[in-house]
Amino acid sequence: MRVTLAGLGCGAMATVTAEVGEALAQADYLIGAARLLRRLPEELTPRRECATKPQEILELLLASGCENTCVLYSGDTGFYSGARGLLPLLEERGVETRVLPGVSSVQYLAARLGRPWQDWLLRSAHGVDCDAVEAVCRGKAVCFLTGGALGPGDLCRQLAEAGLENLPVAAGENLSYPEERITRGTAAEFAGRAIAPLSVLLAEPAPTH
Repeated sequence: MRVTLAGLGCGAMATVTAEVGEALAQADYLIGAARLLRRLPEELTPRRECATKPQEILELLLASGCENTCVLYSGDTGFYSGARGLLPLLEERGVETRVLPGVSSVQYLAARLGRPWQDWLLRSAHGVDCDAVEAVCRGKAVCFLTGGALGPGDLCRQLAEAGLENLPVAAGENLSYPEERITRGTAAEFAGRAIAPLSVLLAEPAPTH
């Protein structure tokens, strides 16, 4: 059995690398989140399973009898990805594994904004607690992955309540999809605003005086 952990980029097939596309075409079994599986072309294998937890994925793989499986992840496999939890489980079992990177939402947003991102601080607020104020006070622009309980509006509320209501921010919603939207404003303008759950928020550094 050979397992490929594949980063699908921002979600739309247009952001999938040629290498990942080839792996998908050769796979006889696909496992991933429902929203990722829904976007795949119909001509790929119909054998697909919705699963996101590493142990659950491992059990499906071992019971499948398939020779060539792709486990799908959004964005890049090395950037706050569930691939980190699955890799050691596969290694323990001696499963032949390869990892294929994808275009992360951070890269995509930076390109849309026409900015380099090598100096940004990167933070995840996707299903975990996140102190937006502490992050922006480190002297660099901060890019937040959001989702779950903390969305861009919640993070901007943190900033506004800490006296950073005029801090410039930009939000990328539904990146790569037809409904993609990138908006700019201030923390006060974004505070509490309803924004797509899986979004990326860029906040400029807090002023030092």
